[in-house]
Amino acid sequence: MHKQLYPIASLIVLLSIIALPAQVMAKSALTITTEGNTRAYLTDIVYNTTEDGLEVRGVIKRRFHNGRIRGHVDVAFVDASGKTLKSGSSKPKRINHSNKHQHRAAFKVLFNELPAGATTLQVVHHIGTEGH
Repeated sequence: MHKQLYPIASLIVLLSIIALPAQVMAKSALTITTEGNTRAYLTDIVYNTTEDGLEVRGVIKRRFHNGRIRGHVDVAFVDASGKTLKSGSSKPKRINHSNKHQHRAAFKVLFNELPAGATTLQVVHHIGTEGH
């Protein structure tokens, strides 16, 4: 009977170690705000700690089903007073294989760490140089 419980106990310890980074991120939960445009909107935005640092990723979906998803995505960590603590940008990478009928694209921005005092994660999709 002891041999049957040992693998289960090992599994519980392993799962608690794997779940630890998620608990750390839950303590520093950020409010996520998004801003799309008339052609596309942002969805499925998540942030988590990876081997490379803090990764923010998500998906841009087209409002209409023709043309390509253009532009770039700006990601910023903001404190309670509205001051930008750290920011970065990314060009979207297409998910499907057709340039003519591109319905969605993914983006990913890497940061070294979560800035101290950050309360909000702002994600904005710009087309062209708008917003710069």
